Amino acid sequence: MTKISSITKPVHFEQLGLTKSLYRIPNPVEPRLTIYEKNNGDLSGWEPNKKIEEFSNYFIDSFFKNIFIDIKRNDEYVSMLIEEINRLKNIRGYLWAVKEMIKIREHYPSKNREVNLLIEKVLWDNCAFKHLWQIYKNSDYLQPSLVYAYQKLLKKKLLDADIILKWGGISSLTEFGVKYINELKPFILTSLKNYEKTKKKKFFNVFFSEYYFFIPKNNIHNEDISLIMKIKNDKEDFSNYEQEYYKQFYRNEKDYAHYEFLDRYNIKKGYNPLTHVVRNALYNVCSIILTDAEDLLRVSLGLPKIGEG
Repeated sequence: MTKISSITKPVHFEQLGLTKSLYRIPNPVEPRLTIYEKNNGDLSGWEPNKKIEEFSNYFIDSFFKNIFIDIKRNDEYVSMLIEEINRLKNIRGYLWAVKEMIKIREHYPSKNREVNLLIEKVLWDNCAFKHLWQIYKNSDYLQPSLVYAYQKLLKKKLLDADIILKWGGISSLTEFGVKYINELKPFILTSLKNYEKTKKKKFFNVFFSEYYFFIPKNNIHNEDISLIMKIKNDKEDFSNYEQEYYKQFYRNEKDYAHYEFLDRYNIKKGYNPLTHVVRNALYNVCSIILTDAEDLLRVSLGLPKIGEG
């Protein structure tokens, strides 16, 4: 699937593969705002006027023929298109709907966030977890809890060298390691296996309690996947997890204290995500795995380890 991304600077319509409209584009928002103001926010009786409806039909029909009309920032027409795809998805199938939404994302990026959420919902509702995982895997921000969750859903190991690089960061490597990043990847997996062998546990089980894993029924997004950490008692309560356990994964007390403070603040506010203490403990271990992997690569080439030469 196409990588989820957003365009933050203006892009010429031809770069987005857009075609100039054959007709004048009526403003779809202004009549709506007038009704909104007259009826004190009630839009229940609003219907698009004839010109808006005619252009909307032209725009949507063109889109389904792979002709992408430049609507000059009149994004309300894209919203109408999304509504039409949602209406047709039960007839033409969810995969058809996803493909059409990806086309929207490619040609009308101002609606990326809305479209991405809809793609995720359509896939989740149809239990298309393999497709969902491909979307999440390519995202810039990948929660550890999400990878663990999808390992459970797909019943396969998903943690790979690219994910460890994302979590540990290339700052864990020297210039040599960055230069030979592709050659490094097999050694990252070897380093991961060595770490699991030392801990006598699979990677995620070092950080998460297997028994207390769960996914809330209606939560589908990256930040909403929830886990219960190592806890003191049989209670599903984030405020009760064994925070001290994670101290061993920190290089210094100051870093640990910083994330512990953030967690206490969030717990006080009733916010229960994957905690800062746990997440950054995991990231620290990934950093160590990367450093060890570079040492393995260096030794395989007859070079000294980091700091030895």
